[in-house]
Amino acid sequence: MINDIQSLLVQQLKNVFGVEVHDEHIQQNLIEPYFLVLLTKIDSIRKLNRRIKETAFFNVIYYPRNKTEPRKECITIQSKLRKEFKYLANQYQIKAVESNFRDDSLSILIQIDYYMLEVNEEEKMKELGVIVHE
Repeated sequence: MINDIQSLLVQQLKNVFGVEVHDEHIQQNLIEPYFLVLLTKIDSIRKLNRRIKETAFFNVIYYPRNKTEPRKECITIQSKLRKEFKYLANQYQIKAVESNFRDDSLSILIQIDYYMLEVNEEEKMKELGVIVHE
């Protein structure tokens, strides 16, 4: 599930901004501008009826093309991202977006909530036709 969400985030960044997006650290031969998407944390909270609410935290770093006025370009990206990223692929609500300027880049913290249904082991075994004795 989380890999699907990260892939959707990468794809949406590519579609909206039209620049390269990476989801792993690549040390060489990167041409700016580009985004780097890193999953930083996942929180899980158990809810009623075996539902689990998970929150994924992504750090999206934008490296601008403009080296003489990088903040100006970063402010434009920040503004567009806040307008365009209310939902991820019309499936997941983006709960929070927080931006920070660091050196000559823009760091964007994105928080996405989603729900999962917990399947217990006994039900899995019944589906497979295995009898569980306790």
